[in-house]
Amino acid sequence: MSVTILDVAKKAGVGVGTVSRVINSATHVRPATRATIESAMRDLGYHPNAQARNLKRRTVTTLGFFFNSGGRRLSDPFFNVLMAGIADACGDRNYDLLVASCRNAADELVALERLIKSNRVCGVILTDSRVRDARIALLEAEQFPCAVLGRPGGKTQSTVSVDLDNRRAIIEAVSWLFARGHQRVGFIGPSDDGTCSRDRMSGYRAAHTVAQRAIDPRLITHTGITEEDGASAMCALLALQPRPTAVVACSDVIAFGAMRAITHSGLRVGKDIAVIGFDDIPAAAFTSPALATVRQPIYDMGETLAGMLIDFVHSEGICQGPRIIAPELVLRESAGV
Repeated sequence: MSVTILDVAKKAGVGVGTVSRVINSATHVRPATRATIESAMRDLGYHPNAQARNLKRRTVTTLGFFFNSGGRRLSDPFFNVLMAGIADACGDRNYDLLVASCRNAADELVALERLIKSNRVCGVILTDSRVRDARIALLEAEQFPCAVLGRPGGKTQSTVSVDLDNRRAIIEAVSWLFARGHQRVGFIGPSDDGTCSRDRMSGYRAAHTVAQRAIDPRLITHTGITEEDGASAMCALLALQPRPTAVVACSDVIAFGAMRAITHSGLRVGKDIAVIGFDDIPAAAFTSPALATVRQPIYDMGETLAGMLIDFVHSEGICQGPRIIAPELVLRESAGV
């Protein structure tokens, strides 16, 4: 087995991102840390050779779609629509799509490095960008073309990205509810370190600042990504005194669970408690009542991700800037309209 960047990071006792910065000659690394990493590279015989890898990739016409399949990710309609857009874009450009996954977070970097060293793909698509994303750091260290859904964070050389303006989206949703007279607006979001989750939480706080309202921390609930998670979080909000009169959820699936919990409690969605979701997956317009939501052009975002990555591979290193999409608030009966 060849020496990998993960081996270097382990021997040096640092993160993959720090090794990546040393390999790419970044200046913001402490001299002592740089020396330790360079020593580990020499001891292990690690020699990054991006030029040779680039020559190999030019003959490959397959993109890799890599994701963590834990937490019932494949059952999420958002994920399925996104993957359809990616697959269609690949087909239109005469590219193939290889889907690779791992279930456990501990195995994620090993599985990703195995994929990029296999010479089967010329670029990798990632979803759910994170605040400190070791996956992106790994790909940057290997100078491996990457497209990420979300905000990659930091300066990147080999990564293109597509993201919705998540902070603005939640500001608009919460502000609309305030304008309708709601005094207590709950927030249900994932408890992960994703940039989308953080940006939406930031938008919730910013909306209160703009409206000059204090935030009741009890109205903020962090949960998983399933409908059951949304229902459980909503039950916690319903137990508050006083309870919220409106709720913003970080996904339509979570909102579906919240609506179910409201109905089961004997209250009326859109009458007693307003609910706004996020994504506008196909089922959102067909719930009863129909779910108000923030619309993301999910399929188009998938197409754009794949197209930008293919263009980047063909451009031999000319990286486009991030593509930021404006949100659209879709008002339906669950918001009380």
